[in-house]
Amino acid sequence: EYRKLTCVFIQDTGRSLRLPQLPIATAMVFYHRFFAFKSYEEHDRFNIATTALFLASKVEETPRKLKDVVTEAYKAQYKGTPVPETESRELYERKEKVLISERILLQTLGFDLSIEHPYRHAARPLDVEKWGVVSASTSHEHLVDALSPFGVRCP
Repeated sequence: EYRKLTCVFIQDTGRSLRLPQLPIATAMVFYHRFFAFKSYEEHDRFNIATTALFLASKVEETPRKLKDVVTEAYKAQYKGTPVPETESRELYERKEKVLISERILLQTLGFDLSIEHPYRHAARPLDVEKWGVVSASTSHEHLVDALSPFGVRCP
């Protein structure tokens, strides 16, 4: 349940940062890979998700400022609560936690940041004779159906 809810958090934060779907999906993969090795009891899932989004935006060459990522993540996590001032101690500490967690995330992932997403392949029409599918939109629908049980949401 944590994984699914946190993927929604990553999706919402990524969209509010106006990130394309590719870095958002990359962040979800980083998040899942991290918690395949680490425990939820040892690490705050929102901090790791924010860190994964920050790292993924850099990896996919759509970088966002740390301040913006932390602010939007705060808004997504605490909906309806006013965001602290930009120079506040709370946001400063959150930024520091993300930077520290970035190193932990990189070490946990073994510095392997290459992700092969299925989205690129879904954009091409499938072979009608072989698969019986006629368009790229249909193949995208199949991909969405296949990935939705895992908490991955496609646009």
